[in-house]
Amino acid sequence: MFVLVAVLAFFPALELALRAAGVGQQRYRFEDEFPHLVGKPFLTGHPQRVFTVAARTRTSPEHAGRYANGDWPFRGRPPQPGPADVVRVVVLGESIAFGAGVDAAETLAHQTALELARRGLPQDRVQVLNMAVPAYSVVQVRELLREVLDELAPAAVVLHVGTFVDQKAAVAANDVELVELRSGLTGFVRQLALAAAFEPLVRRLAPPSTLGPSRPRVPEPYFAECLEQVLAACRAAGARPLVIASAHTAQMAEDAPRTRRDAATCLTVARRLGVDAIDAQELLRSQGLPEEQLFVDSLHLSPPALEILGHAVGERLAAHLASLPGPAPHAAEAGTLEVTPDEVSTLGDQRVTLRARGFSWPRGPFVLCAGNALVLDLREEGPDAWSGLLPANAAGTHEVLLQSAEGCRVFPAAVRYRAPELTVDAAQRVRVRARPGDRVFVFGAAALHARWTEQGRIDLDREHAFGHPVELTCDASGLAEHELTAHDLAGHGVSDEDVFLQALVLPHGANDPAEPLGRQPGRYTNVARLGGAPASEKTRSR
Repeated sequence: MFVLVAVLAFFPALELALRAAGVGQQRYRFEDEFPHLVGKPFLTGHPQRVFTVAARTRTSPEHAGRYANGDWPFRGRPPQPGPADVVRVVVLGESIAFGAGVDAAETLAHQTALELARRGLPQDRVQVLNMAVPAYSVVQVRELLREVLDELAPAAVVLHVGTFVDQKAAVAANDVELVELRSGLTGFVRQLALAAAFEPLVRRLAPPSTLGPSRPRVPEPYFAECLEQVLAACRAAGARPLVIASAHTAQMAEDAPRTRRDAATCLTVARRLGVDAIDAQELLRSQGLPEEQLFVDSLHLSPPALEILGHAVGERLAAHLASLPGPAPHAAEAGTLEVTPDEVSTLGDQRVTLRARGFSWPRGPFVLCAGNALVLDLREEGPDAWSGLLPANAAGTHEVLLQSAEGCRVFPAAVRYRAPELTVDAAQRVRVRARPGDRVFVFGAAALHARWTEQGRIDLDREHAFGHPVELTCDASGLAEHELTAHDLAGHGVSDEDVFLQALVLPHGANDPAEPLGRQPGRYTNVARLGGAPASEKTRSR
């Protein structure tokens, strides 16, 4: 009996000792299952869903970046602290729903929130949460949905799935198997520090495996079954589901034909179950815009496309949400918020002071969002003022949201984001105004043809571009200047009237020399015509 008691006590003690030593803490780093995701600063391992969005994401120590967040491990407005009676909408999906390549104000979630506000459902009544995770399959969305329904009790769930990731080849186990390995008795054992300690030995003793044919992360027949489970779970919890069937470029549809089949499956399953659905491909096609205006790359939607989609989602949800009880909006005379300075760079990283005029700050914890981007590093500056750091965001005027357990307040048009600006005078002197230390690359082309990229809209026609970019650095006042010489334009056979200039500005402290220029976290400026005349639509090549 003594031996049995000693043995039973030994293993728990060993488990505690191993945990105290840190064994197994990095067990779910997901590098083995998804090596192509290694190095993404906004992703981290998760014990059940394999990986998820990391909390406190920053592009670099010097540059917060467009994906910056706080303790809530998702993007944009967090659910807490918040009022208990707020009506919640949750957006789930992969990188398109997350907003890869666009700013917080341009995401599907925020565009939906803005459309709902236009329809009489402001952000102090309806909370639209962006809980999408890049590279998530429908299986991972299902696992996350279970957490969402239990913890947040949303009134509606927007599902954007089946874009591309489900058909990608699994490295070893597919997503269905990976989730099974993390649940039940197997999952319990795998989470033990004891199992982590012996795992290297087990791997060395295991016979070498033979690689079979590659398998998709989610088998195509299971995609429909899993989507049905997701929709059934929403209905069982009283959350209204809305399915979005993805849009794809012609090249993506040709290279990966399953993408269109999965989109069709979304529509088929939704119709069979009587669930509302949006065909994004048809919706965007009906706008009459070219593909380069609708996508930032071969997969991800551009800001104009997400605005169109957000309008459609808000339109579909408005009547249902309006029928639900929620908090009464604050009256217009409830006070104003003074932001100083009230104009900041789209590159972000600028500290502002937020001063309460005619209202008091909440007594407990609160969060502030400017254009759906969390205001970072809040510091109290006095009885009526706080300061915070604004991360990168889209150009334009944005509202500031104050949210606490006491309620929410929306201060419209409280802060303006200004993009880096390029000008050129008659003496061919180029000036770019950004921020101190920012790097500037000035490009030239003989014609214009607009298209969207992750760095914003570029208007120069690549087929008519010439020369190497002129590289500059902004001085202490945020200004970069350069007088164009014959060498800059030599050998290109163009006159002054034929030359258009645009600059790419890379934020100080965020440049990765290993990344090509087009993948850096930068922003394009406006276009200027050599000689000081503004670029016009009449000069566009197509």
